[in-house]
Amino acid sequence: MSKEIDLNSKLFPEIKKIIEEGKQQVAQAINVSLTATYWQIGKRINEDILENKRADYGKEILHALSAKLVNEYGKGFSTRNLANMTCFAEVYPDFQIVAPLMRQLSWTHFKANIKVAEYITKHISKELLAKKLHQFAVTDQKLIENRNSETEFQNNLKGLRYE
Repeated sequence: MSKEIDLNSKLFPEIKKIIEEGKQQVAQAINVSLTATYWQIGKRINEDILENKRADYGKEILHALSAKLVNEYGKGFSTRNLANMTCFAEVYPDFQIVAPLMRQLSWTHFKANIKVAEYITKHISKELLAKKLHQFAVTDQKLIENRNSETEFQNNLKGLRYE
């Protein structure tokens, strides 16, 4: 005699929940590792470029390095992405600040913060910029969770400028 399995029992939904939670944990671990890798790449490039203190040299490095990395690892290492990585390490020079944020924010969120930083640097001092970036990083997750429209996002940026 074989017992028929009742798929409506608690077993199937509980197993499904375990699998989904495991998938989320894997995705988060990958994001943390990827973001840490990008920060380290940006820091290393900045060290090399800053040592030579030549903007043209920096552009040449990014183009040449990108060509090699794209060939070996794919388009995720384009010149623009390498530039984002260098900006990331400039905006967040202290890894101890970045590390806890990586568990909450994705690389996409950090790239948005970089754009905010570039915008803000044109309008406010570096000291105020550091303060605002910290505030923005803390509230960024809430903004993303609420799926604010582009207009709301821009209004939030304007609010940062005038405080």
